[in-house]
Amino acid sequence: MFNIKKIIKWFFIILGVLLFLFISFIILTEMEIIKLPKEE
Repeated sequence: MFNIKKIIKWFFIILGVLLFLFISFIILTEMEIIKLPKEE
């Protein structure tokens, strides 16, 4: 039997980490610390 609460906990941990990385990437890009190649 697998533990539903443990699965939910890990799901939220992974979701939180991904969200944190995504937001920090957006902030760094906005501050132009990370330069994205511009398509012209």
